Amino acid sequence: MSAYKLIKCSIKDFDSLIKALADLGLKPNIHDEPQKLRGFLNDEREQLAQIIIPKEQLNKLFTKASNDLGFTFNEETGQYDMICSEYDDKLNIPGRIKQAYAKAVIEEALESQYFSVESNDNEELRQRKQIKVQIVGKKFI
Repeated sequence: MSAYKLIKCSIKDFDSLIKALADLGLKPNIHDEPQKLRGFLNDEREQLAQIIIPKEQLNKLFTKASNDLGFTFNEETGQYDMICSEYDDKLNIPGRIKQAYAKAVIEEALESQYFSVESNDNEELRQRKQIKVQIVGKKFI
C-alpha cells in the first residue's frame, strides 16, 4: 500500500488546471464537498479532495497500479495542493500535471494578447516522461 503525500504546487487557476488535465487525457470528478481518495486496492483513504482523478484513468494512461490523485484548494496560499501517492510520484505523474498546467497558462496568456499559439500535441504530453514544451507565438496586428 502506497502512502499519500501532499505536494505543494503553484496551481492557482481552476479552469487552467481542468484544461491541463484534459490535455493529458484525464477527466476529473469535481465535488462541492471533499471526498475520500481510493487506494489501488479500492480501499478508502483518509485523504480528502474536491478534484479527484480516478485511479482507473491513471492506470489506463500511465500505470497499472495507481491510486486516486486529488487536488484540494488551500485557502491560506490561494493555490491548489496535490495529493498523490508515493508510487505515482515516482512515475512523475505530478511533474506531468505541473508541466501541462504551465503549458495551459502560457497558452491562455498568449492567446489573450492575440498571439497565435502552436505547441506540442497532447499525445506527446502523455507519452513522454519529460515534457519538452515549445510554444511558438505569432502576434497578428
